[in-house]
Amino acid sequence: MLAGKRSQDIVVVEIERLIPGGAGLARPGGPVWIIPGAFPGERHRVRAVRRRRGWVLGEVVERLSPGGEGRKPPCPVQPRCGGCPWMPLRRRAQGRWKREIVVDCLRRLAAMEDPPVAPTLLVPPGLGYRDRVEPVVAHQGGRVVFGFHPPGAGGEVVDVSRCLLLQEAGQPLWSAARAWFTRGPGREEPALRDGELRLHVRVSSLGKSLLAVGSPSGRLASAEACARFLREQVPGFAGLVVYKSSSRRGLQRFRVVWGRGELEEVVEGVRWRVPALSFAQVHRAGAARLAREVVRLLAPRRGDRAWDLYGGVGPFAWLLARLGVEVVVCDADGAAVRAGAEAARRARLRVRYVHARVEDYLGSAAPAQVDLVVADPPRTGLGPRVPAAIAARRPRTIVLVSCDPATFARDTAGLRQAGYELKEALPLDLFPQTAHVEIVASFVPLRPTSAAAEGRPA
Repeated sequence: MLAGKRSQDIVVVEIERLIPGGAGLARPGGPVWIIPGAFPGERHRVRAVRRRRGWVLGEVVERLSPGGEGRKPPCPVQPRCGGCPWMPLRRRAQGRWKREIVVDCLRRLAAMEDPPVAPTLLVPPGLGYRDRVEPVVAHQGGRVVFGFHPPGAGGEVVDVSRCLLLQEAGQPLWSAARAWFTRGPGREEPALRDGELRLHVRVSSLGKSLLAVGSPSGRLASAEACARFLREQVPGFAGLVVYKSSSRRGLQRFRVVWGRGELEEVVEGVRWRVPALSFAQVHRAGAARLAREVVRLLAPRRGDRAWDLYGGVGPFAWLLARLGVEVVVCDADGAAVRAGAEAARRARLRVRYVHARVEDYLGSAAPAQVDLVVADPPRTGLGPRVPAAIAARRPRTIVLVSCDPATFARDTAGLRQAGYELKEALPLDLFPQTAHVEIVASFVPLRPTSAAAEGRPA
């Protein structure tokens, strides 16, 4: 740790550790400094961007010395794009710091002194793993750009010719869509006058690809011409859909311009149709490994009754059903529920689907008893009421899947308060080159004290 050397709000710091969100933390004396794009062991000259009570948000002015875990990023636009903030960090170091962040959140937010967190499981590949990316198209500086918004860039879009995280099978669609909007007739698209377009480039394991285009109005005047162009340019192009980008995520409705509004996918031998805007894990190999870890932690028995809450199409439920478990999947995304129910029916799996908010299902329609529960909530987590509602049914095991360490820690605190203890937490690196981490964890009922077991007050 270095003493701060200030000159017009510029400080020389040494980065101590990484924090949730992926930024570096330094303590140069006085308030803590939070510096995105800085890694442990590095020395930087940094400038204050924003001051808050007790901490300062900084930006790197000059890199003075490297740390011992860095590398040269393989992507030429990485420093400007912001989509892969941890790409300058070696993969093994990424995994180690992701575990450290999970442990730190459990200590601070769940009051756990020594949480049982396993080493991070690194799931290959580290590049070319995403089957979905979401670039934007916008007028900028007198031209149309196709790329990503870096964090804190005031609305500017970094033009990206090729995304190294997208699977190779998706690159033809990326290139063709970019050509249409930046060099082709798509440059004159009227919807661009109202604001940027939000795209979903998706590819399936069966070699098919799909493009969804969101505009502020939900209209795209050049949609039919765009579809014809993509059909000519992209082998395996399956469909183009248009949607209203201002709609709430997960509840958007879309119009099929050409082809299909879904991609067929195979998960653990089950074929299902992925609606254009529905959630699915973007790391295909990682999603399969995650499902296996969920089943391992649940340790199901034939005849068990299970809930798959926030289950989407239900890949966890499919594996459980094959082991003789009766499963109910609950999710608020109607398109995902319909796709999952159809897939389970075709595969002859005993899975029941409920289209509802989890809070509503637990409050009224859910059975009184259940043996196993797996919950994979959105980034906001279970919320204040769900842990107690699950615990009231006294399941043998609860498995929680989370994509945010702080949210996971708060949900862990809620489950502990409801009478369950954390047995095992496993971080999985399903989002290499970023600070994001997927966590799968098992909870079991707290062991009663001897006094409680005898029926006496503790």
